[in-house]
Amino acid sequence: MKLKLLMKDRKSVLWGGVGALVYLGLYLFSIGAFRRGYSGVWSFDTAPNWVNMIFRTSAPYVWEPLIRIQTPMFSLVFAPLNLLLGFVLASLVFINIAATINLYRQPKSCRLDAGTKGLWAILPSFLTGFACCVPTFLIPLASVSASLTVHIIWLRQFIIPLSILLLLWGSWYSLRRVGEV
Repeated sequence: MKLKLLMKDRKSVLWGGVGALVYLGLYLFSIGAFRRGYSGVWSFDTAPNWVNMIFRTSAPYVWEPLIRIQTPMFSLVFAPLNLLLGFVLASLVFINIAATINLYRQPKSCRLDAGTKGLWAILPSFLTGFACCVPTFLIPLASVSASLTVHIIWLRQFIIPLSILLLLWGSWYSLRRVGEV
């Protein structure tokens, strides 16, 4: 299987893992999972009625937080379904980045000559990255997107599934070319 072949390339796996962790951190930050909390103590809490709240959403594809992990510097507040969606997206980002780096290091697999032309191999992953990261990058740009907030919130219900589909397509497209040297 192409994924096993890809996992043997340490450099691709390393950079794919870094990209996936950065993406997961940005995703959790964008849905409000990290909160300030300078209490100086460590604690772990769950919502008292977590069984009734497990599928309750606060926005499209954002579930109500059920678990709080308090550290001396910040709180991590999340729902298991938010974490699951974040891991699915981060896994797809990992595959796209790892396959892209593998393909870049083997420019002949893209039927391109060596040199900077091998950068065309990253195009599918680069374009799918825009689709999956739209919610993450629009949140910090609040002053620019303030007038579009209602539309962005309405579009979010389509952006997350679209990003999953585009990441799946990018993964399939890139993995199909891995090992065709």
